[in-house]
Amino acid sequence: MLIVFLCFSGFITNSFLWRISVPDQKSSAPSQNSSETGKANYVYTNRGHIILFFQELIQLALAAWILKIRGWSRADFNLRASWILAGRGLLLYFLNYGIYCFNYNVLSSFLGAPEASSFYVNSRSEGSFLCALLVVLINPVYEEVFLIGYVLRALQKYGAFLAISISVLIRLSYHTYQGVEAIHVAILGTLFACAYWRQRELGPLIFAHALLDLPVAVR
Repeated sequence: MLIVFLCFSGFITNSFLWRISVPDQKSSAPSQNSSETGKANYVYTNRGHIILFFQELIQLALAAWILKIRGWSRADFNLRASWILAGRGLLLYFLNYGIYCFNYNVLSSFLGAPEASSFYVNSRSEGSFLCALLVVLINPVYEEVFLIGYVLRALQKYGAFLAISISVLIRLSYHTYQGVEAIHVAILGTLFACAYWRQRELGPLIFAHALLDLPVAVR
């Protein structure tokens, strides 16, 4: 799919290259930019936020132009906003948070809290709130419109299982930098895809995604 290649190939490549460039997360030595032992670091900076914002903005415009040529319209994505949809998004956010906590507790029960923590990437922000906000405003729209709205609609004739699986695999492929935590990304992608397949509404997904991005981007 041209749209998938355009929108996500760069992110997939960057995620893979970052993943193989970091030291072993289970090393006993603290990483260069973290006080937490054994954790790989993913640092958000103003420069990174701005580059990501304009990259997604340009790719969003280009992909929208290609889709328009192919006969797609905004109505195909059912982009709506309302308090009811925001409420559904809030429920998705809390459901996702509960699943995340459950997964972490299960891992901790087998490995112990310190060991379980070492499997997670230490993400933090060294940028301003304003630059982080730019990403929070565009990234949820960008990902959910193309990963869910486009991919699921384009593949719906093949059935829910295949369409959702491909959407989840694409999402997972550019979150490989998160290590073991990428497993939760797959769970999140499945949750979002199933919710969309049932209701055909992107609004709740975008709202929930924005809530998830905000603390990660500014911490």
